[in-house]
Amino acid sequence: MKKNIRFIICLFIIIGTYLSVNIYNNLKTNSISKYNVLYTKKKDKTPPVIKLKGDKKIKMYVGTKYKEPGYKVSDNSGEKLVKKVKIKSNLNVNKVGTYTIKYTVSDSSGNKSTVKRTVKVVETNIIRSMTWTGYGIKIKGYVDSGKKNYKIKVCNSENKCGLYKAVADGNEYSVKIDLYYLDYGSYTMKLLNKNKELDIIDKLPADKKIYRTRRGNKLLTMKYNGKNPSFKVEELKYEYDILIDVGHGGSDTGTKNKYILEKDLNLMQSLYEKKRYEDHGLKVLITRMDDSYGLMIGSSSLSRLHRKAMAMGYYGAVSKIVYGNHHNSTENKKTRGYEILLTNQGKPKHYKVEYNIAKEWNNIYPNLDKRTRIYGRNYDTDAILPKDKGQVYNIKNYYAVQRIPFELYGILTTTYEGCYLSNLDDYKWYIKNWKTLSEIKIKNYVESLGVEYKPV
Repeated sequence: MKKNIRFIICLFIIIGTYLSVNIYNNLKTNSISKYNVLYTKKKDKTPPVIKLKGDKKIKMYVGTKYKEPGYKVSDNSGEKLVKKVKIKSNLNVNKVGTYTIKYTVSDSSGNKSTVKRTVKVVETNIIRSMTWTGYGIKIKGYVDSGKKNYKIKVCNSENKCGLYKAVADGNEYSVKIDLYYLDYGSYTMKLLNKNKELDIIDKLPADKKIYRTRRGNKLLTMKYNGKNPSFKVEELKYEYDILIDVGHGGSDTGTKNKYILEKDLNLMQSLYEKKRYEDHGLKVLITRMDDSYGLMIGSSSLSRLHRKAMAMGYYGAVSKIVYGNHHNSTENKKTRGYEILLTNQGKPKHYKVEYNIAKEWNNIYPNLDKRTRIYGRNYDTDAILPKDKGQVYNIKNYYAVQRIPFELYGILTTTYEGCYLSNLDDYKWYIKNWKTLSEIKIKNYVESLGVEYKPV
């Protein structure tokens, strides 16, 4: 019996150790009786462990975006605590200095751990943005604090240089380079301060770089080498009269109804229009000729839509007319008719042809309700921006096929939404009449290029 009791006591101790509990009892091994065994949970005094991913000391350039490397959390209790980490930081990426990011986590027993990461924001001659303007290029960047009188020194291959004064505000400067006064040739850029040349460090990501654009009778192409961007000015020679973007394609079907997929309707219409333009002796580039996603350029790390929009901008810079064919859908099955989407920044003089197409379409489409049919759209708010009276908005464009060609290539585009596939009555009328509508589009564009229109 005594051996059995001893065995039970040992078993209790082993169980208690495994379960992290304390055991209190009044067991006596030399007599037979009833005894009490009390279990109490041992207090966990072991704090969690936070391990930082990446370096504990990080160096970054002023004005750039901080990317959190992350962290791992473990605890002896097995609790999952990574989502309970609290981060406190005084980091200011727009101001030179040394900052601390503190990571704190507590387990259910109240044990707390804290680790710190140091971030040093340093001065640099970094480019923050480059944009196309009506005259050429506008560059914004960060410079050493306390210094002023910055200029951009632009030199051609013969080392003939010109200076462009920079407007400085604290650590930020901006400078405008006028394209119209530059001769054809290749140019380098240097940042100049008190006659001392400084490198302009190129830290712009691929989706923020400007590439090429047309201004007047000149084509301007940017080049990047990671340090000093350069550019080339040459005579503008159009490679295409018309660029047609065929919406969607491949696994991207777009919208649909029980009769047709949007991608198929887009392709059918675009191929027809391509042939009709070619019947007039015009050169046409179409973004896809089959059921694929079509023409794309740029880094494979970018989305297909982004790369397609970049192709529209790149080839649009050497095309006289750029537009895309799409078809619409909405939850409201009664919504019907066409819509024409324009680049927010486009002026009435840029869209004379599109306004005339809309007027002629209005006389053909049946049962058009009174609402905005020619508009732009706000990227930040989704708001519709009426452009039926020539309104101009200096607002980021909502759709990638308009936003990216404008921002990276300075190209205005148009998107046609021919009908609502979600409204079967609208679709049935449209599928019988879309060639008539396309001919109106073709006639207006052909004549705008000085070519005599040939009816079907």
